Amino acid sequence: AYCRRLLLEGARDEMPEFVAGDHLLIFAPNAEDVVLDVADRLGVELEAVLRLEALGREKLPILCDGNRVRVDDLLRRCVELSAPLTELSQEMLRLLAQGEAEGTQFSAGETLSMVRAVRTCPSLKVKAEDLITLCPVMEPRVYSIASTGGPTIEIFVSHSGGLCASYLEDLPPGAEIPMASVRSSDFHMPDGSSPLILLGVGSGVAPLAGFVRKLHGEWKSGAFERRTTHE
Repeated sequence: AYCRRLLLEGARDEMPEFVAGDHLLIFAPNAEDVVLDVADRLGVELEAVLRLEALGREKLPILCDGNRVRVDDLLRRCVELSAPLTELSQEMLRLLAQGEAEGTQFSAGETLSMVRAVRTCPSLKVKAEDLITLCPVMEPRVYSIASTGGPTIEIFVSHSGGLCASYLEDLPPGAEIPMASVRSSDFHMPDGSSPLILLGVGSGVAPLAGFVRKLHGEWKSGAFERRTTHE
């Protein structure tokens, strides 16, 4: 699988601090056609506002404004609509679909996502607020940073066909990523007294690229100490 190199730029005073080896966390929205299809098949209004109970607020801390969330925010950015459901959620949907005509019921061994469930059983009815319990909560996708600091973050994205990879591949140049943050990692450069061997394949080369750039910067600045590297 090939990798795509992406550069994220921002004003220097707006970019979070990071070093080579840290992670960029991106919350990708569900695909718009999936959101519209699920909303249409469930008969929910995207502009409606849901009042969340304690469980909902606990499960969805990122986008919740107090105890309310819009249905379009819920479907786009709060829950995973294409990810496999838990066994318990799948069983609950199978119970709701027992009245379906033969041939459209869920197979016993079938792995379901919410979008697959509503497409398989057109008459399946699930309340919008129940999606918080039934669907997996949207989790960030983690990418190793290939740059060493400053106003630009560089990442490598594998062509995997996943939710976030597809989202990033479809972004035009200059597009904004509204939900991204940096997380420190334990995978950083050793001190200058240690020999260094760098091995990486695919998108795993990202942190190593950052290390090489850091070494090059130290060499140019005169801070480079004796290190031995091998391919």
